[in-house]
Amino acid sequence: MSPSGGGSAGSAARRVALRTLVAVESGGRSDRALDRELSRARLTERDRRLATEIVYGTLRRRGSLDRTLAPFSRRPWSRLDPTVRNALRMGAYQAALLRSVPSHAAVDATVAAVPGHRRGARGLVNAVLRAWLRSGGQLDAGEDLAGRLEVPEWLARRWLERYGEQIASAWFEATLHPPIPVVRVHPRVLTPTAAIERLASEGIDAVISPWIEQALRIRQGNVVATETFRSGALSARGEAGQLVARLLPPAAGGLVLDACAGRGGKAVQLAEECGARRVVAIDLTHRRLRDAAAAARDAATPEVVAVAGDLAQPAPLRARFERILVDAPCSGLGTIRRHPEIKWRLGQERLSELATLQRRILTTALDLLAPGGTLLYVTCSTEPEENEQVVSSVLAERQDVAQVAIAAVGAPAPCVGPDGAFRTFPQQPDLDGLYAAMLQRSPGGR
Repeated sequence: MSPSGGGSAGSAARRVALRTLVAVESGGRSDRALDRELSRARLTERDRRLATEIVYGTLRRRGSLDRTLAPFSRRPWSRLDPTVRNALRMGAYQAALLRSVPSHAAVDATVAAVPGHRRGARGLVNAVLRAWLRSGGQLDAGEDLAGRLEVPEWLARRWLERYGEQIASAWFEATLHPPIPVVRVHPRVLTPTAAIERLASEGIDAVISPWIEQALRIRQGNVVATETFRSGALSARGEAGQLVARLLPPAAGGLVLDACAGRGGKAVQLAEECGARRVVAIDLTHRRLRDAAAAARDAATPEVVAVAGDLAQPAPLRARFERILVDAPCSGLGTIRRHPEIKWRLGQERLSELATLQRRILTTALDLLAPGGTLLYVTCSTEPEENEQVVSSVLAERQDVAQVAIAAVGAPAPCVGPDGAFRTFPQQPDLDGLYAAMLQRSPGGR
């Protein structure tokens, strides 16, 4: 990467980055906030990359940035205006870690990106960053694992206790590096080989994933700006998520339920691979359901039907399903390489709250499972409260349901543990951290 330096173009990229960081601190998701800001700005591809690097680099390194800068501010760090606080973070990130940009140029461009109507804000950002540069311009890396690898102490402590320092360090280190962009090729529209050829004509270097043949890794270029992507032949989906969705056994012309459908990526894949007569995609949010319906049209999967409903409530549907995928709402701790803000905004107590919701959804979904049917419970979390403990808690209340081992036929053998559950962690090459357990209802289930 060759980020821009100062000047009007560099300042435009930094204004996008600053607005995104402020939006994330107020509760937004990093990917959606950045996409929104990039869509409003007319940046060159080079400056789009710079804005993206600043946003995600700043979020990943927020712990050391805050520790480093707080002593140089006369005002308490937590009481600074969010715009000032995030400008300081991104300025220090560039000066310390973007070696292709001279430190003082990075500070100048960052100060220029602060809105001029905020009285005193530019002066405060300039003063703090200059004082830090005069002190040597180094980041406080911290002495323990949490400080060195940019995670909250509670999360570092849990992993050290559960796995030991070698595994914990490997995972946290992996989350500090950007993921490789991955797209799914919809097989009814294009083959992977044809997609690679078409993308090459649009300046994109793509290769087939070593994990799953329908996934393409993007080695160079902005794939979402291509006509191939915009046409709906491709969708942005990670490799681990694609691996999980194919774990459900074939439905042999039966009914399949995607119980927490989101924008429809999993439902479309189930229609493509599961042999279902109908895939019902249920979600709370009408906007997501519209996206799911559009994704199904683009991918030529008319089997997908989007339905509004809340599986945290009993029996929202009357049908019984041969196969059910429950990709439950969760902490997302397995995706902090893609969404680094999660590690800073989540507290340990939130895991218990989410587990309560997950148990309700899983219980309702099991009531919708046909006798002899199979359900796959999935989270993008690495934590047992949301995974093993949810499954064991629900099974303790259900005499008609049992956990069965996930066959390594559909999953890489290293991902299937002794308990028969599927797990990935980011230290496996370029995979998010996911968990999946297979549950089966007895043929005579109530």
